[in-house]
This record gives sequence, structure tokens and C-alpha cells, in this order.
Amino acid sequence: MGLVACSHDEQPKTPTTADPAPAASAEPLVPTTPDPTTPNPASTSYSPVSPVAAATSDSSTLTNDQILEVTHTANEGEIAQARLAVSKSKDGRVQKLAAMMIHDHSDADAKGKALAAKDNLTLQPSPTSEALRADASDATTALQGEAGAGFDKGYVDTQIHEHQKVLDLIDQKLVPDVTNADVKAYLEDVRVSVAAHLEHARKVAQKMSQQAQK
Repeated sequence: MGLVACSHDEQPKTPTTADPAPAASAEPLVPTTPDPTTPNPASTSYSPVSPVAAATSDSSTLTNDQILEVTHTANEGEIAQARLAVSKSKDGRVQKLAAMMIHDHSDADAKGKALAAKDNLTLQPSPTSEALRADASDATTALQGEAGAGFDKGYVDTQIHEHQKVLDLIDQKLVPDVTNADVKAYLEDVRVSVAAHLEHARKVAQKMSQQAQK
């Protein structure tokens, strides 16, 4: 519901050679433009790092074990944020969205673990899953500092952002890398659920925006 900075050897100094000019600052890891899939930017200061960007920078092919860890990580993050929403929000629409996230992502996580046991797969971390975990953790931390309408908007906007990123990750990285037929079928089911969650969150955000403008 991407990250390694490279160092360069220092140029030797001579009496007749001036020190080299200071290196330009590294490009920011976080995009400076709003996510076009998000109707209204979240009120939180959270600026997520795209797991898709992290996957692109990691040219290695994910194993089936690593793919299941990615989906587990996504499910885990969505469940944690949804439970936070249940405890903090007084908005019925947000409560309904969060309840759906807890139910569907818990179900998907259980199916992923059952599949791993059936096919003798052991979930393994990767740069992709670790980037996704960090992204979700940062979002959850930001939401913990919000309350009232600010929390509601932040939670819904975060669901739009995260589900769009996971959808892209499935299409651009997980499905192209998968080799196990059962895992591929599982990803196809997960994709349907993620797309449905994304659409639901967008509709909630639209209704909240229309209400705020009245």
C-alpha cells in the first residue's frame, strides 16, 4: 500500500602545480521533480529514493530467491504503514484503504512464503530489496510525524507513490529476471493487486482534494 559514491585518487602536488579545483558536488540521489503519478505532493518532508532507479543501477540479474525477497519487502512496508494509518487516522476513506492494504498484502506475503517453501527457495536480499526497504522505512518515519488531515493526505500520497514504483519494478526488473514458472505466476497475481491498490488510492486522493477545495 539507488547509491555508492566513488572516490578518486588525489593528484600529486608539485611546487609548480596548483592544487586541483574542488570536485563538483555529487548529483542528488533524490529526484527534485514531483512524481507525475501523484496528484498532490504529500504534506510530509519525505523525499523517496526510487527502487526502480536502484534496480537500474544494479545491472546484476535477480535470482528467484531475491525476487521473492523484493515482494516480501514491499508487502512488509505496506502492512506497517497501513497499521499506522489504522491507529492514527479518523478518516473513513483512509481507514478503508488501510484495511484493504493489511488484508491484501498479508495474503500476498503468505502466498509468497508458501511458494518459497514449495519450490525450495530461500529469500535472499539484494540492492533492489534493500533500496525498497529503505524507501518504505523513510516514508513510515515521515508519516509518524504527521497528524490529522496532514497524516491522511501524506498516507494516501505515499500509497500512490509506492504502488506506482512497485508496479514499475515488477514490469522493468522482476518479470524480466524471473526464471521460475511459479514465481512468474505469483508476480502476475501481485501485479493485478498492486494496480488495483494504486487506482483505489488515486480515487481517494482525488476525493480528498475535491473536498479540500470546497
